Amino acid sequence: MKMQKKWKQYLAAAGAAAGVFLVMKYLVPLLLPFLVGLFLAVLVLPAARKLEEKFKISRSLTGAVMIFALLVLLGWGLVRGAAALIVQAQNLFEEIGVLTEGWEHMLDNCCNAVERYVGIASEDTREFLLLQFRSVSSQLKEKFSPAMLSYLLRIMKGSIAAVTTVVISYVFAVLLVKDLDEWNKKLNRWPALVKWKKIWQQMLHAGGRYFKAQIIIMVIISAVCMAGLFLLKNPYYLIVGIIIGFLDALPFIGTGTILIPWAAILLLQGEAAQAAGYFLLFVVTAVLREFLEPKLIGGKLGIAPAAMLASVYLGIVGYGVSGVLLGPLTLMLLQAIFREWGWWRVRE
Repeated sequence: MKMQKKWKQYLAAAGAAAGVFLVMKYLVPLLLPFLVGLFLAVLVLPAARKLEEKFKISRSLTGAVMIFALLVLLGWGLVRGAAALIVQAQNLFEEIGVLTEGWEHMLDNCCNAVERYVGIASEDTREFLLLQFRSVSSQLKEKFSPAMLSYLLRIMKGSIAAVTTVVISYVFAVLLVKDLDEWNKKLNRWPALVKWKKIWQQMLHAGGRYFKAQIIIMVIISAVCMAGLFLLKNPYYLIVGIIIGFLDALPFIGTGTILIPWAAILLLQGEAAQAAGYFLLFVVTAVLREFLEPKLIGGKLGIAPAAMLASVYLGIVGYGVSGVLLGPLTLMLLQAIFREWGWWRVRE
């Protein structure tokens, strides 16, 4: 009898996992504008409620103004960031002559090393590598125009979709600010919905804690990278530091994806001190993440770090790039469901 009950529980758990996966993969993208609207409404509702009680101003009006201001501020930040990136990219292209000399110097060092250790003449190695480079360049030029056109079309479609999402999210958020309290009262009358509301709140609480910790770590790593690159006299310390900090937040990538190859290139160019500086910066950021992550997240989520890493990997496999976010959210939602139904016993 107990075995039969366990099998029923296992089947129910497997069904819940399959259901959550299907919802995350197919339903969440469709409902994204409304989920963003719900997030914005919940964000401004407490302030809108207080202003209504104190000054008798309609919460719909104050909510609309606050949400609009929030979206404008976010848009301004994105535009400023993009502008800074474009300026630094322009500066990089203007200095391409200096960079080309550096690459040629590195190529000479590589060819000399091959001649020294393998016995192949450095001139032959250089000629072979340049021939391969020209071949690849010509192939890229042939495919560049159609690929560029396709890329521009994707950007246009993505821009239209993004604007549509923002507009729908804004309108939905403004409507929710007015009616969310009433909706909560109606939901509380249905016992089944109350249980799902608890599950949703648990998942949001765990997810908020996890992503808040990741954002804090990303900001700290970015600041350390910017300071380190500034000390190493890198003219692009600001934008490169931000990019490295962002990459560090992504699983399986980390700061070493940029800093270690950069250090290797500098070493091949004969700049051992600079190479050591970049490698030291990688070590510092890696140790810093290893120290911060347990402190900010630790066992508070009730999820083992290995399980969280596996959720990100499986999320990428199952959902694509969005699995970086949806993978952990899926695990947290399943945790909330299993805990509510008495199935979750890990690290409790």
